[in-house]
Amino acid sequence: MREEGYYEKWIIYGCEDFSAKELVVYPKRTVTIRDAEAYGLIVVQGRGKVGRFEIESPTLVRFGEITYDEFFVSRGVARDGVEIINSGNENLVMLKHFGPGNSEAPSKIKDA
Repeated sequence: MREEGYYEKWIIYGCEDFSAKELVVYPKRTVTIRDAEAYGLIVVQGRGKVGRFEIESPTLVRFGEITYDEFFVSRGVARDGVEIINSGNENLVMLKHFGPGNSEAPSKIKDA
């Protein structure tokens, strides 16, 4: 993974109800990430693009402003692969959260 420009690890697993991964895309890199299931995505650091959508972690949110830090990726798009571009000079860090029944999630700590 690191040679391809990203790092991904399970951060919540072994639970029937949900699971989650942390995804880090290195500066000035473009990667395509595939997952078996739909997921929500929250940007916690950096800026770039997910598919055709601009993303960034907000530093300050004022009432009524739109942020670009929360997205949903459907099952079909997740399986086909999502292109993620880190256009910044720092790591682009995202948290991906999955619903119940994610077949890729480790069932135990030793599976991770």
